[in-house]
Amino acid sequence: MSASRSTVRLSAPVVAAFWLLASGPAAAQAAPENPAAADPEITIDLNRLDPSERGCRVHLVIANDTPHDFSRFEVDWVFFDGDGVISERTALEVAPLLARRTSVKQFVIDRLDCAAIDSALINGVTVCDSAEGPVADCLRLVEPMSRGGVTLRR
Repeated sequence: MSASRSTVRLSAPVVAAFWLLASGPAAAQAAPENPAAADPEITIDLNRLDPSERGCRVHLVIANDTPHDFSRFEVDWVFFDGDGVISERTALEVAPLLARRTSVKQFVIDRLDCAAIDSALINGVTVCDSAEGPVADCLRLVEPMSRGGVTLRR
């Protein structure tokens, strides 16, 4: 008994349609890239604290290693004393953050005693807008760092 083989030739449009059906709806329509879906790529370095007449001057070095410009990036900060008691809570707008750029930001936080600060918490990112629009869950992008004697975490 001899086996016969038949060959079916499919046209390119048929192959493409089959591939789309087999791959599911995600392949048919690519979703826009979400900047917050990646690993942490925005390093916020609490670089230095200096006393000022009004309170404490906070020096931040921020490296945006993402391919996205951020027009708004508001960070919710909590500062603690050596006993773990909250000394101050404030929101700091650190934008604009340009794609693949490092910038230095300075803020004076009124009535905050720099010498009493033992640690700080990046409690959240309350506003996060890229050129494509609002971005959800930007805290995932943030990698905290501290070069001074103050511990920084998120």
